[in-house]
Amino acid sequence: MTSKAKDLYVPTLKTKKDINEEALKTIELERSGKQLGLRTRFGKLNTAIGKYFRFKQVVSINGLSGHGKSSFLNMLLEDFKNPKINGNFEEPLVIVHNTWEMIPSDEVIRGISSKVEKSHLYLLSSEINKETGKYNRVNDFEFQTIKDILTEDDKDDHYYFDEPTTLSGIIENIKVAIKFYQDKYALEIENGTKPLFPKVVVALDHTLLVVGKEGNSIIDTMFGLASLAIHLKKKGYLVLFIGQLNNEIEKLERIKNVQGHFPIKSDVYAQAQLYNACDIVTVIHQPELLGILEYGRKRFKTSKLVHLLLLKNRFSNVGSVWFENALERGKFFEIEPESNT
Repeated sequence: MTSKAKDLYVPTLKTKKDINEEALKTIELERSGKQLGLRTRFGKLNTAIGKYFRFKQVVSINGLSGHGKSSFLNMLLEDFKNPKINGNFEEPLVIVHNTWEMIPSDEVIRGISSKVEKSHLYLLSSEINKETGKYNRVNDFEFQTIKDILTEDDKDDHYYFDEPTTLSGIIENIKVAIKFYQDKYALEIENGTKPLFPKVVVALDHTLLVVGKEGNSIIDTMFGLASLAIHLKKKGYLVLFIGQLNNEIEKLERIKNVQGHFPIKSDVYAQAQLYNACDIVTVIHQPELLGILEYGRKRFKTSKLVHLLLLKNRFSNVGSVWFENALERGKFFEIEPESNT
């Protein structure tokens, strides 16, 4: 807590009794059966993280370029809004989506791809028909189906910010999104059918696009982002951000050595700055893209294999969740990997 006098810091003391009461309240709420977090479509992932993603958590999704980390983030955000998955979550949800790497409309098209079981290229009428040599074109019925899905989707409080900004700019984006929600539901808030403040998910894609202060290095900016993530967590938000791996995992000696196949902590770019701020650190990895045919000590078959590795899981165990890559339809499917041993 800081007063208006810039350099005057006034400590906020909490007694052991205060903290014990908070802990007991948390346990009581969780045992009530009320859904307090956000589930995903992936049962094994839900189990791994302890039922669902909780607010007051920071989650990082890391990976090499092209390995599906942004697609995975978008699957999670779609799941959070999906009443079939999170219909028992009773509080209003606002998603503040800083989508800097991709054009937001392209992200939406990828989401539609999953819902209508058509490829991204098909939806752009750009998928070649090998029999005719012509491009398939979205027909009138399909277009109306897509339009209906998007019209229903318009109701979501999912707000996009597509211009890279500074750390303070991220805070402003959140304020703007909450104010938009408050204006949109002013009557409901006034009559008590909606709360003044919603539950907030902050998504950042991705960390290396944060605009740093002039003269600061990327590492300095990552230090600042770690502090911001902790601040947002303590505000009660669920924070998810996309991070990058360095190039170590692509080195030939790692590819040739089965013991070096799995990502490790030091593979995460700026891990020294961001790792401690996170409650959950994951890596999305497709070994097939590195030319690996047999993955890890168990020599898993790599065709369409996606490895989600939980490198850090503050309140549960680390481990692996395995998917089949069906990104041509905008999806991952949970699987058990096949071994060549």
